[in-house]
Amino acid sequence: RDVAYSLQLMDLSGKEPRTIKRMPIPVGSIWAAAYGRVFLWNFSKGEISVYNMDLEPARHPLGDAIGRYKGSLSFTRLEPHPYLPFAILYGGKYAETILSWGEGRDTAPRALIDNGTYFSFSPDGKWVTFMKEDFTLRRELTYIMPVSEKYPYFLGTPIQLSVYSFDIGRF
Repeated sequence: RDVAYSLQLMDLSGKEPRTIKRMPIPVGSIWAAAYGRVFLWNFSKGEISVYNMDLEPARHPLGDAIGRYKGSLSFTRLEPHPYLPFAILYGGKYAETILSWGEGRDTAPRALIDNGTYFSFSPDGKWVTFMKEDFTLRRELTYIMPVSEKYPYFLGTPIQLSVYSFDIGRF
């Protein structure tokens, strides 16, 4: 466990990769890149930091929303939608949560689903896949949900795709 983690800004335009900037990150942190920002969540301390793509401190409404509700959020993974103003927070002690920050929207965190994991948006942002553990079957089931601005919380009804998880080579 004696490991130092860092985010690195790299220049890949030459023959050899060159490190432009290295920023140490604390153990107990995860990061996600979206909306031209890097979101660094220290789940050990319950703190969010936001950086631009040059790894300089910045702001974004997602960071503000997480900061505003951090006392009522528990997550170890963050999956921002590619372009709509919401993110899925999961991997904590509560149900998976949807958090939005769009104008005219309810911005309070909302429970999404229990035991969901590995959320992944399609490149066009119109679908999200995820796995959900079914304790009765002792399996992780694969689901997909439509995504649209027309839904109150951006997500439609889950559709079960398979009674298997989406392992490499299967989907």
